[in-house]
Order: sequence, then structure tokens, then C-alpha cells
Amino acid sequence: MIQTRRYQWNGGIDSQALANEVDPTAAVVGIQPNYVDVQVDDGVDGVLVTLDEAMRMQGYVQSPVASPETLTPRQLNSRVVGDTQGLNGEDEFIQISPTLGAAIILSVPLADSVPAGKLFVVKDVGGALTGVNTCTLLRQGADTFDGAVSLVMDTAFQSRTLVGDGVSRWALVSSVL
Repeated sequence: MIQTRRYQWNGGIDSQALANEVDPTAAVVGIQPNYVDVQVDDGVDGVLVTLDEAMRMQGYVQSPVASPETLTPRQLNSRVVGDTQGLNGEDEFIQISPTLGAAIILSVPLADSVPAGKLFVVKDVGGALTGVNTCTLLRQGADTFDGAVSLVMDTAFQSRTLVGDGVSRWALVSSVL
């Protein structure tokens, strides 16, 4: 079976020649500034171990990044909100309704109820937020948003990106006006 291996590298070496020394059927299929992808037939006993060792001896390190064939784009779980409600662990991209006619509150779940690294992006996609029609992100329990108990969005097209620590905090990693 043909397999692609990704190696981090520092350049300055003929990757194709090195791969061919290990296995004449090996082919460098992608070179980027910080990695190289090598395709090789793993049906030959030990060829991947030999390739890994040869690459390591030349300053390459096999990267934990999946090969291009195994990377599959995925769509964020997205929904539109136009009234006060709670967010859930499945939400990722929350769009504020372009027809928002009043202030709303979005309750963010307890940080310990979702995995560490959980991301929420809240975006006013239609420009409906104003000083009157606001969106308040409200904590649950004793959780905080970088020390704050709530975050108010009040500018058209504003967005906020939060990342949970899985314990009791939500980090505000992006706030775009």
C-alpha cells in the first residue's frame, strides 16, 4: 500500500535523492518551507522504519501532522440566533441574526462541561448589533471570560472567539470590531 509520510525539515538537502537511496520507488510529493511529504510503498518489510531512520539522520523529524490524503476538511457546526438562549457543546460558529430587533443574552456553558480547547465563535454576520441591540455573552456558575463575568457585543459585524480551559475559564482569543 502506498503511504505518505510527512517530515519536518530545515531545507538544504536533496529530499528526492535521500528518499530514493532508501527505496527507489519513494517519491517526494510535496515540499513546503517547513516540511516534506514522501510517498513510499509500505508493503516492503521495514521500508518505513528505514525511511524514518534515514530522514532522521539527515535532520528530518517525522511530523505528527497527518498526510494530505488523510486530512479532510470539516464544516463548523453553525446556527443563527435571534433571541436569548444557551449555547451548547455542539455549537461552534454562532451567527447573530441579521434581523435582530432587541438585545439578547447567550449563556455560555460551564467550562468543565466541555473539553479543554472547546471553541465558540460568535459573529454578527448581518450588521444588526448596535448600542441598543446588543448581544451579551454570559457565564455560567463561577466561570470567567479572562476574569470578566460577561462580554457585551454592541458594534455591527463584531465577533468574539472564546476557548475554554475545560475547568472554569473561557479565554477571549479574538475580538474583532
